[in-house]
Amino acid sequence: MRHLDEFIIRTRRLLPRGLALCLAVTLALWLPARFARAAPALNVTPTGLSFVAVEGASNPSMQSLTIFSSGSEPLSWFAVSSVTWVQVIPLAGTTPSSALVSANVAGMTAGTYTGTIFFTSNQTGTNKVVFVSLTVTPQTP
Repeated sequence: MRHLDEFIIRTRRLLPRGLALCLAVTLALWLPARFARAAPALNVTPTGLSFVAVEGASNPSMQSLTIFSSGSEPLSWFAVSSVTWVQVIPLAGTTPSSALVSANVAGMTAGTYTGTIFFTSNQTGTNKVVFVSLTVTPQTP
């Protein structure tokens, strides 16, 4: 502040009595910023699937999942179902990709069933879960 005070004192000598000079100085300092890249993560959409079938009838239509990476690098992934009536095709791949999910209702009685598909990428340690529900309705006479 010493230099600013000296400037004001010197300026006062140049101005007529009763006048004041206000001076504002703005300094901008630009520094290069370095941002760490976020690690890519495995993503799967949708996060839930619902199937409906009639007891003793054919399997419901397959449904699709989209598997992608949040980063620019592709990720390898694999899928595992927690129940035997859910099939995932393919069981492994590289992002971006898609997978088909089917529900096999052979031998199932009327009721509601739930399962889970676990998607994992060893490259990131990322895990995603897709919840699957199956409603088997009784046959109508």
